Amino acid sequence: MSIFSEDVSTKAKAVFSDWIQIKDDFNKFTIEDFSYTTGVTQDVVGKHHCVTCTAVNQCWFKNENDKKPVEFDYANYTPKQIEFKKRGLYHPNCHCQKLGIKTPKPDDIELIIPEGKIWWLFNDKRSWVHSMGYIGNEEAKILEEIYSQTKKAFVRSRQIF
Repeated sequence: MSIFSEDVSTKAKAVFSDWIQIKDDFNKFTIEDFSYTTGVTQDVVGKHHCVTCTAVNQCWFKNENDKKPVEFDYANYTPKQIEFKKRGLYHPNCHCQKLGIKTPKPDDIELIIPEGKIWWLFNDKRSWVHSMGYIGNEEAKILEEIYSQTKKAFVRSRQIF
């Protein structure tokens, strides 16, 4: 079976699409604020945020069961039991939101170029630059093309199949 057959590409599309981000705009903490040894601790996040929501805040997940945090099941509660509470994603009064991750447009992408990388390109990769057909003082044109192609390649990678 070819890797490009319809059956395989349908499976691959499912792997590379439909991601979500969990975000709590009211919680300044993320899992990165805690050490690996302790994990998220309630004493740090305080009484206004919970450990679960802090651990998933600003993280990305595949939008399918067993690959994303389990949402709170309100089916076992009567409306009277939760009437004074906000119906949150992971518990009553939760502020977390489930956001789809959109494929960016090339103009939305900001490239981060490490210091010294441009010098390295024009000095250590001179033959590669010349093979692209550029000579002399055309550095700006070369960089514009490299930046453009890099952004387009990233967008294409998000639109696989």
